[in-house]
Amino acid sequence: MADIKRGSEKPSGRKTKKTARSAGAVKNKPAAKRAKTATPRRRSKKKGGYGFVIAVAAVAACIVIGMVIFDRVSNPNVEGKLKCELYFVNKTTSKLEVETRMIASGDSKTVLENVTSELIAGPKSSSLSVSIPKELKILKLSYAPSEKSLAISVSEEYRGLSISDELFCRSALVKTFTSLDFVESVTINIDGEELKKTDGQDVGGITGDSVLTDSNLTSTKAEYRTVTLYFSDEMGDWLVPEERTIVVNSNSMLEQYIMQELIKGPLNEGLTATVPSDTKVGTISIDGGTCVVDLNPDFLSKIQVGSTNERLAVYSVVNTLTSLNSVKQVQFLFNGVKGEIKGGHLDISSPFERNEDIILK
Repeated sequence: MADIKRGSEKPSGRKTKKTARSAGAVKNKPAAKRAKTATPRRRSKKKGGYGFVIAVAAVAACIVIGMVIFDRVSNPNVEGKLKCELYFVNKTTSKLEVETRMIASGDSKTVLENVTSELIAGPKSSSLSVSIPKELKILKLSYAPSEKSLAISVSEEYRGLSISDELFCRSALVKTFTSLDFVESVTINIDGEELKKTDGQDVGGITGDSVLTDSNLTSTKAEYRTVTLYFSDEMGDWLVPEERTIVVNSNSMLEQYIMQELIKGPLNEGLTATVPSDTKVGTISIDGGTCVVDLNPDFLSKIQVGSTNERLAVYSVVNTLTSLNSVKQVQFLFNGVKGEIKGGHLDISSPFERNEDIILK
Protein backbone atom coordinates (compact mmCIF):
# COMPACT_ATOMS: atom_id res chain seq x y z
CA MET A 1 0.00 0.00 0.00
CA ALA A 2 2.76 2.28 1.01
CA ASP A 3 4.66 1.42 -2.14
CA ILE A 4 1.63 2.00 -4.22
CA LYS A 5 1.15 5.41 -2.57
CA ARG A 6 4.74 6.50 -3.14
CA GLY A 7 4.56 5.24 -6.64
CA SER A 8 1.38 7.12 -7.24
CA GLU A 9 2.96 10.31 -5.89
CA LYS A 10 5.89 10.33 -8.35
CA PRO A 11 3.78 10.57 -11.40
CA SER A 12 1.85 13.31 -9.64
CA GLY A 13 5.08 15.28 -8.90
CA ARG A 14 6.39 14.97 -12.44
CA LYS A 15 3.06 16.01 -13.81
CA THR A 16 3.02 19.04 -11.57
CA LYS A 17 6.52 20.08 -12.62
CA LYS A 18 5.65 19.68 -16.26
CA THR A 19 2.48 21.55 -15.74
CA ALA A 20 4.43 24.32 -14.03
CA ARG A 21 6.81 24.52 -16.98
CA SER A 22 3.88 24.56 -19.31
CA ALA A 23 2.24 27.24 -17.27
CA GLY A 24 5.45 29.24 -17.28
CA ALA A 25 5.69 28.86 -21.02
CA VAL A 26 2.12 30.01 -21.39
CA LYS A 27 2.77 32.91 -19.08
CA ASN A 28 5.89 34.02 -20.98
CA LYS A 29 4.41 33.56 -24.43
CA PRO A 30 2.93 37.04 -24.76
CA ALA A 31 6.33 38.54 -23.84
CA ALA A 32 7.98 36.41 -26.49
CA LYS A 33 5.43 37.56 -29.04
CA ARG A 34 5.99 41.14 -28.01
CA ALA A 35 9.73 40.68 -28.41
CA LYS A 36 9.30 39.14 -31.84
CA THR A 37 6.85 41.85 -32.86
CA ALA A 38 9.05 44.66 -31.54
CA THR A 39 12.12 43.58 -33.50
CA PRO A 40 10.56 44.09 -36.97
CA ARG A 41 9.27 47.50 -35.87
CA ARG A 42 12.77 48.63 -34.98
CA ARG A 43 14.11 47.34 -38.32
CA SER A 44 11.28 49.05 -40.19
CA LYS A 45 12.04 52.36 -38.49
CA LYS A 46 15.72 52.03 -39.32
CA LYS A 47 14.92 51.22 -42.93
CA GLY A 48 12.69 54.29 -43.12
CA GLY A 49 15.57 56.47 -41.85
CA TYR A 50 17.86 55.21 -44.60
CA GLY A 51 15.17 56.02 -47.16
CA PHE A 52 14.92 59.61 -45.90
CA VAL A 53 18.68 60.06 -46.08
CA ILE A 54 18.76 58.65 -49.62
CA ALA A 55 15.94 60.99 -50.68
CA VAL A 56 17.74 64.04 -49.28
CA ALA A 57 20.96 62.98 -50.99
CA ALA A 58 19.12 62.57 -54.30
CA VAL A 59 17.58 66.04 -54.03
CA ALA A 60 20.97 67.55 -53.20
CA ALA A 61 22.54 65.79 -56.18
CA CYS A 62 19.81 67.15 -58.48
CA ILE A 63 20.44 70.67 -57.19
CA VAL A 64 24.17 70.37 -57.78
CA ILE A 65 23.67 68.96 -61.29
CA GLY A 66 21.18 71.73 -62.05
CA MET A 67 23.66 74.37 -60.92
CA VAL A 68 26.35 72.88 -63.13
CA ILE A 69 24.02 72.79 -66.13
CA PHE A 70 22.91 76.38 -65.48
CA ASP A 71 26.54 77.45 -65.21
CA ARG A 72 27.34 75.80 -68.54
CA VAL A 73 24.46 77.59 -70.21
CA SER A 74 24.88 80.99 -68.57
CA ASN A 75 28.66 81.16 -68.51
CA PRO A 76 30.18 81.45 -72.00
CA ASN A 77 33.53 80.22 -70.76
CA VAL A 78 33.21 76.67 -69.50
CA GLU A 79 36.15 74.29 -69.26
CA GLY A 80 38.23 76.01 -71.91
CA LYS A 81 35.27 76.76 -74.19
CA LEU A 82 34.15 80.14 -75.51
CA LYS A 83 30.73 81.07 -76.87
CA CYS A 84 30.90 82.90 -80.20
CA GLU A 85 28.44 84.13 -82.83
CA LEU A 86 29.02 83.19 -86.47
CA TYR A 87 27.07 84.88 -89.27
CA PHE A 88 25.86 83.01 -92.36
CA VAL A 89 23.36 83.62 -95.16
CA ASN A 90 19.82 82.28 -94.91
CA LYS A 91 19.09 80.46 -98.18
CA THR A 92 15.42 81.44 -98.21
CA THR A 93 15.39 85.04 -96.98
CA SER A 94 18.85 86.13 -98.19
CA LYS A 95 19.54 87.62 -94.79
CA LEU A 96 22.46 87.15 -92.45
CA GLU A 97 21.63 84.97 -89.47
CA VAL A 98 23.66 84.13 -86.41
CA GLU A 99 24.68 80.59 -85.47
CA THR A 100 25.99 80.27 -81.91
CA ARG A 101 28.84 77.87 -81.39
CA MET A 102 31.25 76.84 -78.61
CA ILE A 103 34.91 76.99 -79.62
CA ALA A 104 38.20 76.38 -77.85
CA SER A 105 39.27 79.44 -75.87
CA GLY A 106 42.73 80.82 -75.24
CA ASP A 107 44.56 84.09 -75.83
CA SER A 108 43.23 86.60 -78.38
CA LYS A 109 45.34 85.16 -81.22
CA THR A 110 44.05 81.64 -80.60
CA VAL A 111 40.42 82.75 -80.33
CA LEU A 112 40.61 84.81 -83.54
CA GLU A 113 42.14 81.90 -85.44
CA ASN A 114 39.50 79.49 -84.12
CA VAL A 115 36.66 81.85 -85.06
CA THR A 116 38.13 82.25 -88.55
CA SER A 117 38.33 78.49 -89.05
CA GLU A 118 34.73 78.01 -87.93
CA LEU A 119 33.46 80.84 -90.16
CA ILE A 120 35.26 79.48 -93.23
CA ALA A 121 34.05 75.93 -92.50
CA GLY A 122 30.48 77.13 -92.92
CA PRO A 123 27.20 76.64 -91.06
CA LYS A 124 25.90 73.45 -89.46
CA SER A 125 22.29 74.29 -90.22
CA SER A 126 21.05 73.12 -93.63
CA SER A 127 18.96 76.31 -93.97
CA LEU A 128 22.10 78.47 -94.05
CA SER A 129 24.88 78.88 -96.60
CA VAL A 130 28.44 80.16 -96.37
CA SER A 131 29.02 83.89 -96.07
CA ILE A 132 32.71 83.69 -97.01
CA PRO A 133 33.03 82.55 -100.66
CA LYS A 134 35.08 79.42 -101.13
CA GLU A 135 37.53 81.12 -103.50
CA LEU A 136 38.32 83.86 -100.98
CA LYS A 137 41.22 83.37 -98.60
CA ILE A 138 41.83 85.13 -95.30
CA LEU A 139 45.56 85.80 -95.39
CA LYS A 140 46.30 87.50 -92.08
CA LEU A 141 44.74 88.73 -88.84
CA SER A 142 46.32 91.70 -87.05
CA TYR A 143 44.88 92.63 -83.67
CA ALA A 144 45.59 95.91 -81.84
CA PRO A 145 44.64 95.42 -78.16
CA SER A 146 44.90 99.10 -77.22
CA GLU A 147 42.32 100.06 -79.86
CA LYS A 148 40.34 96.80 -79.75
CA SER A 149 40.58 96.78 -83.54
CA LEU A 150 41.15 93.88 -85.92
CA ALA A 151 42.65 94.18 -89.40
CA ILE A 152 41.69 91.33 -91.74
CA SER A 153 43.75 90.85 -94.89
CA VAL A 154 41.91 88.96 -97.64
CA SER A 155 43.05 87.67 -101.01
CA GLU A 156 42.70 89.45 -104.35
CA GLU A 157 39.55 87.44 -105.15
CA TYR A 158 37.64 89.89 -102.95
CA ARG A 159 37.69 92.46 -105.77
CA GLY A 160 35.87 90.05 -108.09
CA LEU A 161 32.91 89.43 -105.75
CA SER A 162 29.46 90.57 -106.83
CA ILE A 163 28.01 93.48 -104.87
CA SER A 164 25.68 91.23 -102.89
CA ASP A 165 28.39 88.63 -102.16
CA GLU A 166 30.79 91.38 -101.08
CA LEU A 167 28.08 92.87 -98.86
CA PHE A 168 27.40 89.55 -97.11
CA CYS A 169 31.10 88.75 -96.80
CA ARG A 170 31.99 92.11 -95.31
CA SER A 171 28.99 92.14 -92.96
CA ALA A 172 29.61 88.57 -91.80
CA LEU A 173 33.27 89.29 -91.03
CA VAL A 174 32.46 92.45 -89.10
CA LYS A 175 29.44 91.07 -87.19
CA THR A 176 31.20 87.82 -86.30
CA PHE A 177 34.42 89.32 -84.97
CA THR A 178 32.81 92.29 -83.19
CA SER A 179 30.61 89.81 -81.31
CA LEU A 180 33.80 89.01 -79.35
CA ASP A 181 34.08 91.26 -76.30
CA PHE A 182 37.65 92.29 -77.14
CA VAL A 183 36.97 93.48 -80.73
CA GLU A 184 35.11 96.75 -81.38
CA SER A 185 35.96 97.45 -85.03
CA VAL A 186 37.22 95.62 -88.12
CA THR A 187 39.33 96.92 -90.99
CA ILE A 188 39.43 94.94 -94.25
CA ASN A 189 42.55 94.95 -96.42
CA ILE A 190 42.64 93.42 -99.90
CA ASP A 191 46.05 91.83 -100.24
CA GLY A 192 47.55 94.57 -98.07
CA GLU A 193 45.57 97.52 -99.48
CA GLU A 194 42.80 98.96 -97.32
CA LEU A 195 39.22 98.72 -98.61
CA LYS A 196 38.13 101.93 -100.35
CA LYS A 197 34.89 103.91 -100.53
CA THR A 198 33.39 104.85 -103.87
CA ASP A 199 35.15 108.24 -103.61
CA GLY A 200 38.54 106.55 -103.17
CA GLN A 201 38.86 107.21 -99.44
CA ASP A 202 39.70 104.43 -96.97
CA VAL A 203 36.66 102.79 -95.39
CA GLY A 204 38.55 102.50 -92.11
CA GLY A 205 37.35 100.63 -89.04
CA ILE A 206 33.85 99.17 -89.33
CA THR A 207 31.72 98.56 -86.24
CA GLY A 208 29.06 95.90 -85.86
CA ASP A 209 26.26 98.49 -85.71
CA SER A 210 27.21 100.03 -89.06
CA VAL A 211 26.69 96.97 -91.27
CA LEU A 212 23.53 95.36 -92.56
CA THR A 213 22.36 91.89 -91.59
CA ASP A 214 18.85 91.96 -93.00
CA SER A 215 19.48 93.16 -96.52
CA ASN A 216 18.00 91.16 -99.41
CA LEU A 217 19.64 93.35 -102.02
CA THR A 218 20.52 91.75 -105.32
CA SER A 219 23.68 92.45 -107.26
CA THR A 220 21.76 94.69 -109.69
CA LYS A 221 20.19 96.85 -106.95
CA ALA A 222 22.87 97.27 -104.27
CA GLU A 223 25.24 100.20 -104.15
CA TYR A 224 27.38 102.04 -101.61
CA ARG A 225 26.70 105.65 -100.73
CA THR A 226 28.68 107.94 -98.47
CA VAL A 227 26.33 110.27 -96.60
CA THR A 228 26.81 113.08 -94.10
CA LEU A 229 24.86 112.88 -90.86
CA TYR A 230 24.64 115.60 -88.21
CA PHE A 231 24.75 114.91 -84.47
CA SER A 232 25.21 117.02 -81.37
CA ASP A 233 28.60 117.73 -79.86
CA GLU A 234 29.38 116.50 -76.37
CA MET A 235 28.30 119.77 -74.73
CA GLY A 236 24.98 119.85 -76.57
CA ASP A 237 25.61 123.23 -78.19
CA TRP A 238 26.45 122.53 -81.84
CA LEU A 239 25.89 120.12 -84.69
CA VAL A 240 28.89 118.13 -85.91
CA PRO A 241 29.01 116.21 -89.24
CA GLU A 242 29.80 112.49 -89.38
CA GLU A 243 30.42 110.70 -92.68
CA ARG A 244 29.15 107.15 -93.04
CA THR A 245 29.21 104.68 -95.91
CA ILE A 246 26.00 102.69 -96.19
CA VAL A 247 24.61 100.09 -98.57
CA VAL A 248 21.36 101.10 -100.24
CA ASN A 249 18.92 99.75 -102.77
CA SER A 250 19.01 101.92 -105.85
CA ASN A 251 15.26 101.36 -106.29
CA SER A 252 14.51 102.85 -102.85
CA MET A 253 14.74 106.43 -101.64
CA LEU A 254 18.13 107.37 -100.22
CA GLU A 255 16.37 109.67 -97.76
CA GLN A 256 14.79 106.63 -96.05
CA TYR A 257 18.20 105.08 -95.42
CA ILE A 258 19.61 108.38 -94.19
CA MET A 259 16.83 108.83 -91.63
CA GLN A 260 17.34 105.30 -90.33
CA GLU A 261 21.06 105.97 -89.87
CA LEU A 262 20.32 109.24 -88.11
CA ILE A 263 18.01 107.49 -85.65
CA LYS A 264 20.71 104.89 -84.88
CA GLY A 265 22.89 107.66 -83.48
CA PRO A 266 26.57 108.54 -83.94
CA LEU A 267 29.46 106.11 -84.28
CA ASN A 268 32.22 108.60 -83.49
CA GLU A 269 33.21 109.36 -79.92
CA GLY A 270 32.38 112.78 -78.59
CA LEU A 271 29.04 112.98 -80.41
CA THR A 272 25.54 112.39 -79.03
CA ALA A 273 22.24 111.44 -80.66
CA THR A 274 19.75 114.19 -81.42
CA VAL A 275 16.74 112.21 -82.66
CA PRO A 276 14.85 110.05 -80.10
CA SER A 277 15.59 106.36 -80.64
CA ASP A 278 11.86 105.55 -80.62
CA THR A 279 11.28 107.69 -83.69
CA LYS A 280 9.72 105.80 -86.62
CA VAL A 281 9.90 106.94 -90.23
CA GLY A 282 6.74 106.75 -92.33
CA THR A 283 6.59 108.00 -95.90
CA ILE A 284 9.13 110.37 -97.39
CA SER A 285 8.49 112.33 -100.58
CA ILE A 286 10.18 115.16 -102.48
CA ASP A 287 8.15 117.88 -104.15
CA GLY A 288 10.01 120.68 -105.91
CA GLY A 289 13.05 120.48 -103.63
CA THR A 290 10.95 120.13 -100.45
CA CYS A 291 11.45 116.84 -98.65
CA VAL A 292 8.31 115.91 -96.71
CA VAL A 293 9.19 113.61 -93.80
CA ASP A 294 6.38 111.85 -91.95
CA LEU A 295 7.43 110.69 -88.46
CA ASN A 296 5.60 109.24 -85.48
CA PRO A 297 4.73 111.59 -82.57
CA ASP A 298 7.59 110.21 -80.42
CA PHE A 299 9.86 112.67 -82.20
CA LEU A 300 7.78 115.50 -80.71
CA SER A 301 7.20 114.14 -77.21
CA LYS A 302 10.62 112.68 -76.42
CA ILE A 303 12.89 115.55 -77.41
CA GLN A 304 14.46 117.02 -74.27
CA VAL A 305 12.71 120.24 -73.35
CA GLY A 306 14.68 123.40 -74.07
CA SER A 307 15.19 125.68 -77.04
CA THR A 308 18.71 124.40 -77.78
CA ASN A 309 17.69 120.73 -77.63
CA GLU A 310 14.74 121.36 -79.93
CA ARG A 311 16.88 123.23 -82.45
CA LEU A 312 19.56 120.51 -82.46
CA ALA A 313 16.96 117.76 -83.02
CA VAL A 314 15.16 119.57 -85.83
CA TYR A 315 18.23 120.86 -87.63
CA SER A 316 20.07 117.53 -87.36
CA VAL A 317 17.33 116.17 -89.64
CA VAL A 318 17.17 119.28 -91.83
CA ASN A 319 20.93 119.67 -92.33
CA THR A 320 21.38 115.94 -92.92
CA LEU A 321 18.71 115.78 -95.64
CA THR A 322 19.72 119.07 -97.27
CA SER A 323 23.22 117.62 -97.70
CA LEU A 324 21.64 115.91 -100.73
CA ASN A 325 21.53 117.98 -103.90
CA SER A 326 17.87 117.15 -104.44
CA VAL A 327 16.69 118.60 -101.10
CA LYS A 328 16.47 122.35 -100.43
CA GLN A 329 14.14 122.37 -97.42
CA VAL A 330 12.35 119.93 -95.08
CA GLN A 331 8.70 119.81 -94.05
CA PHE A 332 7.82 117.75 -90.95
CA LEU A 333 4.59 115.78 -90.62
CA PHE A 334 3.53 113.52 -87.77
CA ASN A 335 1.22 110.68 -88.71
CA GLY A 336 0.25 112.72 -91.74
CA VAL A 337 -0.46 116.05 -90.01
CA LYS A 338 1.56 118.97 -88.72
CA GLY A 339 2.43 118.99 -85.04
CA GLU A 340 4.03 120.93 -82.20
CA ILE A 341 7.14 120.12 -80.20
CA LYS A 342 6.51 119.40 -76.53
CA GLY A 343 8.55 122.37 -75.29
CA GLY A 344 6.98 124.78 -77.77
CA HIS A 345 10.16 126.80 -78.32
CA LEU A 346 10.27 126.07 -82.05
CA ASP A 347 7.47 126.29 -84.59
CA ILE A 348 7.77 123.30 -86.93
CA SER A 349 4.60 123.82 -88.91
CA SER A 350 6.49 125.42 -91.81
CA PRO A 351 9.36 124.03 -93.94
CA PHE A 352 12.94 124.44 -92.65
CA GLU A 353 15.92 125.44 -94.77
CA ARG A 354 19.49 124.47 -94.03
CA ASN A 355 21.14 126.23 -91.08
CA GLU A 356 24.90 126.62 -91.38
CA ASP A 357 25.17 128.75 -88.23
CA ILE A 358 24.39 125.81 -85.96
CA ILE A 359 27.28 123.70 -87.33
CA LEU A 360 30.49 123.66 -85.27
CA LYS A 361 33.28 125.24 -87.31
